[in-house]
Amino acid sequence: MRHLAWVTRQRQFNGRTAPSVLDWLLGVVLLAIAFAEALGGAFPGPIAIVAAAQVPAILPVAFRRIAPVQAIGVMSVVALPYVVLFGEGNSIANMIAVLLIIYSVGRHAGPRGLLAGIGFSLLLEVELGLGGRLVTVDDYIYVGLLFAGAMGFGVALRAQVQRSIAFALAADRAQREQDAAAEAAVAAERARIARELHDVVAHNVGLIVLQAGGARSILDVDPERARAALLQVEEPGR
Repeated sequence: MRHLAWVTRQRQFNGRTAPSVLDWLLGVVLLAIAFAEALGGAFPGPIAIVAAAQVPAILPVAFRRIAPVQAIGVMSVVALPYVVLFGEGNSIANMIAVLLIIYSVGRHAGPRGLLAGIGFSLLLEVELGLGGRLVTVDDYIYVGLLFAGAMGFGVALRAQVQRSIAFALAADRAQREQDAAAEAAVAAERARIARELHDVVAHNVGLIVLQAGGARSILDVDPERARAALLQVEEPGR
């Protein structure tokens, strides 16, 4: 039953249609960090444009579990005009958000979504290059491995969860089959005992009928023998 309850919780989570409070809180915290970095000069361009660009670049983190492909799509596409016009900022909040989104694509997206997520991840890497953050081939390789590692970790964790769900369902099915077998065995034993009791009762009733008939036949001729026969009838009857 514990396995079944865990599977139920997983299915309820997968059917969620809105971000949780914790997801929203994480997005707001990262956005606040990005605003603080913008005030500290971490982003090129006018501060108002930087602030406006950070909202669609950070808040999709809140939707990373229920719509990971859409989240990474919004993050990468919306950030492209800003990067082209002003360059890429040096932001810890943005990097955390990107890695979380890429991980979530591997963790929650289906096969087609995974391919789309890979495409958007490559676009994010290209944006880093356009913004001047990636210069050498080693820079591109490093970021590519970092993105691949985040997505690969998400895929591995999803596979592990799916195996756990399969094991839990198998364990629950085996438990239910075992319970059904035990109930069938109990029912069969009750039926066997009932048949044996029926045979014993039928045998004793037959004896009672024979002894009562014998007592009746000699009641007028030999009352003493009839009385003894009736006593024999009474004993098995009790």
